[in-house]
Amino acid sequence: MDDTFFGIKSDRLIFTTGREMSVYLLDVGYDDFRKLDPIKFFRVQNGYTLHYIISGSGTLDIEDMTYRLRAGQLFFIPPGVSFRYYPDEGDLWRYVWFMVRGSGCRELFKEAGLSLSAPVGYTAESGKMEELLSCVLSRNFKNETEAHFFALSALYDALATLKRDPGSGDSGRSCNSDFYVETVRECIDMNFRNPDFTVESASGMAHISHSYMCRIFKKKTGITAVGYLKKVRLEAARELLSSTGKTVKEISEEVGFSDHVHFTKEFLRLYGITPGKYRRDSAPHGV
Repeated sequence: MDDTFFGIKSDRLIFTTGREMSVYLLDVGYDDFRKLDPIKFFRVQNGYTLHYIISGSGTLDIEDMTYRLRAGQLFFIPPGVSFRYYPDEGDLWRYVWFMVRGSGCRELFKEAGLSLSAPVGYTAESGKMEELLSCVLSRNFKNETEAHFFALSALYDALATLKRDPGSGDSGRSCNSDFYVETVRECIDMNFRNPDFTVESASGMAHISHSYMCRIFKKKTGITAVGYLKKVRLEAARELLSSTGKTVKEISEEVGFSDHVHFTKEFLRLYGITPGKYRRDSAPHGV
């Protein structure tokens, strides 16, 4: 398999034109992490970036949320927020990025459905996207202004693919329901300890409507998304009850419950036993 991007090993265009525009590109580039070491510490940037993942998989941490990402997805990072992203070992990312600034950027990305609370999107037009982006990085432009507008057009094309909601009859994306269910499940598995995390958060992370997410999740898994989130939290709590000396209140908070009384009721409902009794029954004899 060719690990380059249309024959491009690594490339980047840096722009100085367009500074008077409400949206202007600072640079656009391609990399594959074969020469670039992943940066695993949190940092902050002063522009807006949009990344399109060509192949591979990895993780995005932004503020207090974690996202699992894979080929065909785009992720958005606004300025002034703490973030880091890095590929999985053995499945390195190949991706193209755009960095933009300007007074119109926030509204532009908001119109496309991207924000700090919903920074991940998906395109069903990956072939078109890759061909377009390769042209940006391999074409011989007459001048910087021509290159800037050509690359800016590619950015708008990328955002245009995010405008369709798979729950509103878009057959092209509706056929990817397995992908969305798996994305939601991964979001829950990685964020359930956050007490502010909800299934609405998960649907935003998967870039699909809440109603559509609930419908396909139950159909594909046999359990509601809310039920799955609750089950993940309670299974984590059961493990902590068996392996640690933390109090029930401490454990309930650690697995994402803000009310330990509610936690006890949910634990009893699922397992037919209170957390305290479960701990006593599961403790080794003589302890």
